[in-house]
Amino acid sequence: DDAYPYPVKALLMYWNGTPYSTPAARATFERVVADEEKIPLVVAIDIAMGEAAAWADYVLPDTTYFERWSAPGVAPTILTKTSGIRQPVVGRFDGQMNYTPALPNTRMLEDILIGLAKAMGLPVGLDRAWDFYRQLIENVGAQDGGPGAEYVLARGGRFEDYENSYEGEKLKHRFSNRLFFFSEKLAKTHDSMIGEYFDGIGKYEPPGDVFGNAIESLDSSFPLQLVTYKYAWHTQMHTIRYPWLVSIQPENFIEINSTDASARGIRTGDEVRLTSVSAPNGVMGRARVTETVRPGVAAVSHHFGHWEMSSRPFKVNGVEAAHDPTRGKGVQANTIMRLDPHLGNVTLQGKIGASASFFDTRVQVAKV
Repeated sequence: DDAYPYPVKALLMYWNGTPYSTPAARATFERVVADEEKIPLVVAIDIAMGEAAAWADYVLPDTTYFERWSAPGVAPTILTKTSGIRQPVVGRFDGQMNYTPALPNTRMLEDILIGLAKAMGLPVGLDRAWDFYRQLIENVGAQDGGPGAEYVLARGGRFEDYENSYEGEKLKHRFSNRLFFFSEKLAKTHDSMIGEYFDGIGKYEPPGDVFGNAIESLDSSFPLQLVTYKYAWHTQMHTIRYPWLVSIQPENFIEINSTDASARGIRTGDEVRLTSVSAPNGVMGRARVTETVRPGVAAVSHHFGHWEMSSRPFKVNGVEAAHDPTRGKGVQANTIMRLDPHLGNVTLQGKIGASASFFDTRVQVAKV
């Protein structure tokens, strides 16, 4: 929006959900991509017409996870060394390992990027996605005198034996470096907005704007703290596309404690409006009264409340594409999250970690 530190002439997005997933980003994103003076070209690579892809000049059809190579990582709660390799299970390869996906006119991401690079005359050094993943798989198979690429492909990766989880009562793969309670590097770094040094010791600071001014007094008329979370059977924003997951729970709710609900005359199933100082018109959803949320808190899960994601009719190349209205059910709270009162076009954020704030928005819930 501010073209800082420099403007761009083209935006290439892959599975991008910025206006949906980033706090308070919808208005800014849509204003910028709609202005061809700011960004002349917008290209999206995706398998559905998501909230970002809907604004693209060109949408390049991606493949599903059944039709791609990948090397998914695992959470640090896994105690043994693991390197998983996912390979296509539908579609077909020819003798040169060129891959044809199951759905027509789709391409694996790597094949799209290689094709674009070659069209631009860049020295790619790759002809197909397999050229990249072959080297990756060979590296996994050869590391530490490993069993080789054929073994890795046959097993779907390399998996250390569970018996190697511990050495006696201690983890085998344990943190072995020093743990610093004071960061000298941070203490020597200036806050670029106010010119002062950061504190090298961890400390609590109340939510504030980019200049460090506390915002609590500005939000005093909004008594509830907004939190968001993810269901165990969904992943990020994309799994709303899977009907068998949506069948478990077709929509989400604006969840509040019975104490707060009683004070507002709200019962489970009532239509309510969720508002903040940055979004006085708010968003609408159905209430769920629950003791799993403490008094003073309003909770809204992720995944639901899409306004795109092929939830409405959309024409592609002049032809109306298939759509599924059930993907639009529920509510998305990110759109009402707190804007930085000084900058005005981005959410509150942590300066040190450069992370967007999902948990510093004060809200009100009112029965409609």
